[in-house]
Amino acid sequence: MNTQDGHKIYFTQKEMALRWNISESCVKNYREQGKIPFFRMPGSNRVLYPVKGIEEIEAQNTISAKEVVKRTKPTEIKKEKPGVSSTPKKWRI
Repeated sequence: MNTQDGHKIYFTQKEMALRWNISESCVKNYREQGKIPFFRMPGSNRVLYPVKGIEEIEAQNTISAKEVVKRTKPTEIKKEKPGVSSTPKKWRI
């Protein structure tokens, strides 16, 4: 949906799915979980997503390479050589 000056003010569910490269059902799930803002006209089934709200969510959740935490080396597991027990075992035959 466009304004008079040609700028979008709402995305459709299909446009949201294409924008985020997810299925339309994922967009619906995000909406139902309250993770993304939406607009629905009373008495209508058409759902629209405000561009400004979506862009704010994208900005808040965009991670730059500098913010990525480097992983530390996994803790090393001390390996022991198998040995022979010092106590003799009694075998049953």
